[in-house]
Amino acid sequence: MATFHAFGRLPFELRTRIWEEAVTPRFVQVGYLRGTGKNGRSGVILHVLSPTPAPAVLHACHEARNLGLYERAFVDGEDPRYVWVNFDVDIVSIGHGDFHGFEP
Repeated sequence: MATFHAFGRLPFELRTRIWEEAVTPRFVQVGYLRGTGKNGRSGVILHVLSPTPAPAVLHACHEARNLGLYERAFVDGEDPRYVWVNFDVDIVSIGHGDFHGFEP
């Protein structure tokens, strides 16, 4: 694969459009880890987890990450973590889990 060294010299609007076109739909699986919460209550959702890797475009450069193509979703629980999602194009599967009481 050839490297295009002049990408950074392209107009910002064109680079933004290219990054937007690099976003591809993904199937994002989401689950959770239950355990004992800080208050001693058992069965609490500690955090959400996903085996789906972060989108490749977020690994490209700082500019691509700052465009807001993806958002940190499902940040809740006793030990909050997040899953990168673009709700406009990604399909999110929560399987058969019971997310009762969880605030995405």
